[in-house]
Amino acid sequence: MADNGAAGAAGAGAGGAGAGAGAGAGAPAIDYTAVYGTLSAENKEIFERKGFNKAGANGAPIDINGVFDWARNSEKLIGGDHIPAPRLDDDKAFSEWPGHQKLGYPGEAKGYKFERPQLPQGVNYDERLEGVFRTAVDKAKLGQKQAAILYNELIADRVGQEASAMQRVAEAKTAMETELRTTFGASLDAVMARSNMALRYIAEKSGVKIERAIDGIASLAGDGAGAIKVLHWIAQQLGEDTIKGGQGDGFVDGGAAAAKAEMDRLYTDVEFMKAYRDKAHQGHKQAVERMTRLAEQAGAKT
Repeated sequence: MADNGAAGAAGAGAGGAGAGAGAGAGAPAIDYTAVYGTLSAENKEIFERKGFNKAGANGAPIDINGVFDWARNSEKLIGGDHIPAPRLDDDKAFSEWPGHQKLGYPGEAKGYKFERPQLPQGVNYDERLEGVFRTAVDKAKLGQKQAAILYNELIADRVGQEASAMQRVAEAKTAMETELRTTFGASLDAVMARSNMALRYIAEKSGVKIERAIDGIASLAGDGAGAIKVLHWIAQQLGEDTIKGGQGDGFVDGGAAAAKAEMDRLYTDVEFMKAYRDKAHQGHKQAVERMTRLAEQAGAKT
């Protein structure tokens, strides 16, 4: 600001000019210097920092329009109230910041409203994840709009991950079935039945849960198809009467065609044929009984 003498002189001159103009317009003259003199030290600091002490319109020594523009723009802030930015260095002050409510904060975690998406068949909604998400956005005091945007992005990503995982599982299952069908042909159903019996037998005798048993075998064999092949081999070595607890009839599922296919496969099984042809082999009796049952089912002669 200019010194008081200069300000007074400028004010007087401007006041006189204002008085003359005001007289013609029927408006009272304004002594701008007198107005400035009534301001508190804090308001004078803002007045000068904002540049309102510079010349304004119509030659006025202070920018009175600037003052009112600033006041009007301030009213346009959050909800019409001039709310200062929240303090980020004080958790209590941040939590109590009135702007949270102005931005749509519902007041508690369960107050948020989210639209759950349509999930692919077989994908279950993750209630636990939503609970964790609600707690997090409540702690952050997010408004409904921001929370909904984050929720939609998070759930979309999670659904995408679940769908991709299901696709990988489906592809792996298809690949396994193709490999096993190529290996065992029409006798695959019978192979699967015996493999399942062998798995239950192993789990029962070892005291290991079936899920852990198959996971372990699959890990050793490399994949699911490998596990089935291993279990089928074990079933062959043990014999169906053993894996069925002595109660099975040894017939394969799938009728005569499946039985014939199994016989054809066994004829190419070197280890089985050793037992089948060598009367001194410890597995000879079981091999002969098995081939006989298959022949009866297939309607063929051995």
